[in-house]
Amino acid sequence: MGEAVTIRFPRRSEFLEPLRDQIKLNRHRLEGGEAIEVSLKPGGYGGKWSVVIAPDDHETFQAEGSISDPTRFPQRIRVAALALAQEGLHGRFFIRHDRDSGAVSIRRD
Repeated sequence: MGEAVTIRFPRRSEFLEPLRDQIKLNRHRLEGGEAIEVSLKPGGYGGKWSVVIAPDDHETFQAEGSISDPTRFPQRIRVAALALAQEGLHGRFFIRHDRDSGAVSIRRD
């Protein structure tokens, strides 16, 4: 997919609560290997990333994908990674954000 980069979790975001709510509500689906989808408003940078969330790192996560400029890493994917970490879900996840629809899909990778 690409080389791994270290990405900082965001400090705050309007998308954190909707993502946390859906992760909490659908935790059993995620743990069972199913994908969940969270509808957010359209916009932002789209993308598909494999992320690794470590249980002992509360500041950063690893992301694998193609990125030429890490400052343009999709914010909603950063927030989704933070929401997973805050809900106690660790390991590798595949997160996709569609900028046109605003949908964020998450599944265990």
